[in-house]
Amino acid sequence: MTLIKSISGIRGTIGGKPGENLTPIDIVESVSAYGYWLKEKFKNESLKVVIGRDARLSGEMVENLCIGTLQSLGKISKKYSHVEQNVIDGLKLEFEHEWVHLRKSNTEPIIRIYAESKDVEKANMLASRFVEEVKSLM
Repeated sequence: MTLIKSISGIRGTIGGKPGENLTPIDIVESVSAYGYWLKEKFKNESLKVVIGRDARLSGEMVENLCIGTLQSLGKISKKYSHVEQNVIDGLKLEFEHEWVHLRKSNTEPIIRIYAESKDVEKANMLASRFVEEVKSLM
């Protein structure tokens, strides 16, 4: 079955190439988009998300991907709740003199981390810090 994306969600056959069938990358991408939408729409509210699944063999894998993705989005955002945040196209944390932007890649199964500061060394240190933060969530 070809990957089907609609207003009600995504569905398809597990495996194959991302964007053609339902792969872990497609699941994380869709759940991340949903998580960022929730964060933007309900900025100061505490939400609970109910994740249902069917009895297929792939159900547990899909459930775990959904839970892990939503938890990791919340942990970084919550840890830095004192910092200005922008959730357009990922999560951008704007510190006093620097910023870091975390987003999923649209072409590879990776998280891209961009950082900007007044000098290259500080930007590299900020990016390295968030690489470690993301790794600690996996």
